[in-house]
Amino acid sequence: MESGPRSNCADPILPARARPPGSRASKRRAKFTPDGWHRSSWVCGVVAFGWIALAACRDTGEPNPGPDPLNLAVRVVVDSETFRSTGDFVLDLVPSDRHGTTYIEDNWQLSSTLSTPTSGSLATISSGVQPPYTQPVASAILIDDSGSMSGSDPDRQRAAAARRFWGDILGARAGNTVALLDFGRGDEVPTTGFEHTSLLAGFSTDGTALEEGLPQIRAVAGGGTPLYRSATEVIAWIDSTTPATFHRTLVVVTDGKPGDLPSKDSLFATAATAQVRIFVVGLGPAAQQTPVTAAVVLAQELANRTGGIYAAASSPADLENILQTLALSASPARLLLHLQLTPPAGTAAAVAGTVSISGERGSATASWSFVAP
Repeated sequence: MESGPRSNCADPILPARARPPGSRASKRRAKFTPDGWHRSSWVCGVVAFGWIALAACRDTGEPNPGPDPLNLAVRVVVDSETFRSTGDFVLDLVPSDRHGTTYIEDNWQLSSTLSTPTSGSLATISSGVQPPYTQPVASAILIDDSGSMSGSDPDRQRAAAARRFWGDILGARAGNTVALLDFGRGDEVPTTGFEHTSLLAGFSTDGTALEEGLPQIRAVAGGGTPLYRSATEVIAWIDSTTPATFHRTLVVVTDGKPGDLPSKDSLFATAATAQVRIFVVGLGPAAQQTPVTAAVVLAQELANRTGGIYAAASSPADLENILQTLALSASPARLLLHLQLTPPAGTAAAVAGTVSISGERGSATASWSFVAP
């Protein structure tokens, strides 16, 4: 994670000026809309969460508590045909504070820099806010309850985070629905209809019904991490129990490297067919950034390949705020930065950089990356 510049109290940041009608940017936005890209054949996405410590100024020059630090999540949206032709892609940004409150529609200055490939150049085509999805949301929470979670989350803070997540999803609009499941219970018998998963609470619009499944979230000694097989059957279940007109997501909370790597491609194919995005929240080894672990790489790939979001929780105490931010990013208005890479990177080439956001609430910077389609 990278830090952005501190806010400058003596030199306030002004909102970016709107582009004039008929400009190149406005014409390009009329032709290519990221929402349309999202509905196309699958997009790539990976997210970095960067907590930025800010200081406000007093007359004494000493820092005071000031505004909450900003948290910036970024998802890369890439349409294969468009990127190969023009090098265009979009960064989908979610600025929020430490309480999980998002600030999509504030006046922000946005900028991005390219680190890879070094021979390319990056241009900003446009930026702005896209209205929220109009369809209801169906989100399933899949919790890792393998034995290692007794060390990664000994106080079961993942249960409280799940409650916060569905509280925000269900409260956002009538008709939204959430389910609660877990995996990694070892020799315990899975729920009928599943081979690697326990259904703790089926899809419901009632938080009380979901609450009944929370006591079952507990680490089970000896349980492994069949993440890919569990997620595959959960997505198939989502597809069979919720209408395709819903905006459907799967939120996975895990601390380890999946033990069923041969099942990875099957999961990606199932997610693409069902049009289910996967949000991954890493704990412990699945959150370690220095050095980056194999578990982190696989968690990022899981989000990347399904158009979802990856977030690293440096401690269990971060889970609740991260899950709240993910809930608020499931169907909100979207803050989009439309970029163009010249020349377009070749297939399978790594593309990476950073994005910065600045406004009255402060500044933040986060990394983004994807593999060129």
